[in-house]
Amino acid sequence: MPQTYKSIAEAKKDITPDVVYQEMYEEMRRFRDYELNSSTWYTAILLALAGAIFASRFTPQSQVGSIIDTPIIKALLTLASVLLSACGIFSACFAASRYDHVREWMNNNFEPSWKKYRPQHRCLKPIHVIVLTQLAITVVALLGIWI
Repeated sequence: MPQTYKSIAEAKKDITPDVVYQEMYEEMRRFRDYELNSSTWYTAILLALAGAIFASRFTPQSQVGSIIDTPIIKALLTLASVLLSACGIFSACFAASRYDHVREWMNNNFEPSWKKYRPQHRCLKPIHVIVLTQLAITVVALLGIWI
């Protein structure tokens, strides 16, 4: 039978540092997974949009290609490309910043002083690659729309 507590303070007494440590690492893993999953989905959707644009442009005698040349469709495709890219970049950056925040808190509060090893700083992090990929695909899609 689960134990019931009369107050939050009483319940906090039973929470050990090991449990907090484990839960915080689970939270960091969740942020990293979210960063990867969201960037993968947004990149796939952007690639599909860019592929559809280029397929309609370069298909011989395509009716869709002439529809894309209308100003309203160009504006809508531009808006869709930019919004997808912005949402993908924001999602990945948000998850990366939350991970960094929790990582810093863990280093300051739980890691022992002798375990302050920091790997060599790299100028290109995974979040930078994600942002560059999103921007590159968006530029390619916009070129397909406006050229």
